[in-house]
Amino acid sequence: MKTWTVGVISLLSMVMGALAMWSLGQYTASKAILVSHAGSSITATTPKVLYWYDPMNPQQHFNHPGKSPYMDMALVAKYADNSEKSSQGIAISGAQVQALGMRIGTVKQGILAKNLEATALVTYNDRDVSILQARTAGFIEHATPHAVGDLVHTGDILAWLRVPAWAAAQADDLTLRHRGLPELAAAAHQRLQQLGMSTTEIKALEHDGQVHDVVPLRALRSGVLMSVEIREGMTVEQGQTIARINGLQTIWLEAAIPQSQASAVHVGQYAKITIDGVTPENNCQGQVMEILPAVNDNSRTLTVRIQVDNPGYRLHPGMYAHVQLLQPQGIIHILVPSEAVLMTGTRSLVFLAEPDNRYQPVEVRVGAESSGMTEILQGLQPGDRIVLSGQFLVDSEASLENLPVRPLPGGSAVTSPASGMPPMEGM
Repeated sequence: MKTWTVGVISLLSMVMGALAMWSLGQYTASKAILVSHAGSSITATTPKVLYWYDPMNPQQHFNHPGKSPYMDMALVAKYADNSEKSSQGIAISGAQVQALGMRIGTVKQGILAKNLEATALVTYNDRDVSILQARTAGFIEHATPHAVGDLVHTGDILAWLRVPAWAAAQADDLTLRHRGLPELAAAAHQRLQQLGMSTTEIKALEHDGQVHDVVPLRALRSGVLMSVEIREGMTVEQGQTIARINGLQTIWLEAAIPQSQASAVHVGQYAKITIDGVTPENNCQGQVMEILPAVNDNSRTLTVRIQVDNPGYRLHPGMYAHVQLLQPQGIIHILVPSEAVLMTGTRSLVFLAEPDNRYQPVEVRVGAESSGMTEILQGLQPGDRIVLSGQFLVDSEASLENLPVRPLPGGSAVTSPASGMPPMEGM
């Protein structure tokens, strides 16, 4: 009896152990299945990274994350999931947009301020020049201490010229007048004129009856001495140049205008001028007086000559100036910030911001540009949302996906890198 009881207890213990082992196995298997499903879910929502790339040169691939060896920026991961590629544009995550500081703006209508701006150099007015010459032969008895670059005023004496020939001619004229010989006096008077005496000097001779054989050489106008060719004791021939004076009453500004904008400039056009080193309240206006015919071979610019009044001689040749050529107000245009337009060399592109963080490269035809705004002639409509900055990321993604560029009306889509830019050297 006792033996039978022990056998039953042993059998029950074995059955209970088997049941426990079976339950544990079932629990472990079910947990493994749950973990497997969870892992599959994580794998499905985290695409595999194919490679990393530099957004500025997406053709160059890297096997590991890090900083670009070409630009001071982090490499961007490229995932195996192709859901970003779409005929409606390419998707850029909000995190990437925020990290790169992309800005979105709206296409607007407005009047394009077509005032043309340029840098100009203040120069002398070459038409405001006087040349002082000796009217007769003689020699310099005394020269005033003037030098090239000095400012002189009308009537300032530059030198005293002694004319020996005048002494005898004046003495003869006075003698004939005292003797009452009008015909001979008239001949003597004519001889004084031929020797270079002015009407004023002859009247002074007749008035005081004194011989004047030393004549002052005076500045004919106010301005800057550009040359002075006199020294004490030197002999002077008739017609010899004594000094050259450039006036300062008016000055010229020579502005360099790109030949592509030459059609916006015309003679008589007014210009607003800001002079470096001159306080803003002294800014002035001038007028285009001439457009020189030659184009600079190096800069491909035309020289526009602007004449400006210079009261007080406050504008000095050699100064730099900022010139704004004023244009009449124009008509309303479609306008975008100039920074939003990518110039590829063959076409102009703008990235259109569409719903769900998608961006589409769009070809546009641009017009005039002024004050940071560009006129859009074709390709966009008022109210369109576009990328204003950070386009290089969208451009690189579009290049990777060979995203078609929306063409101009009447054109055909081209599947190519949006920017059309070749890879950087060494990449």
